[in-house]
Amino acid sequence: MAATHGHDPRLLGELIADCQFPYVCHGHTHRLRDERVGDVRIINPGALHRAKMHTVAVLDTDTDVLEHVLVP
Repeated sequence: MAATHGHDPRLLGELIADCQFPYVCHGHTHRLRDERVGDVRIINPGALHRAKMHTVAVLDTDTDVLEHVLVP
């Protein structure tokens, strides 16, 4: 798994394109994301700050199940 802030699109793109990690997690955009590009799953948990909805993400890597959780 790789994690980056997400503010550097070049780095984020390289992490995804390299296919070295099954999961690439990032933030910065404050938007929920759960997308697959080839064998890489790209996840953005959303935001706990400066967003209309406050969310976190819980990933079970054994089952590959992702849950975005709304935080009141």
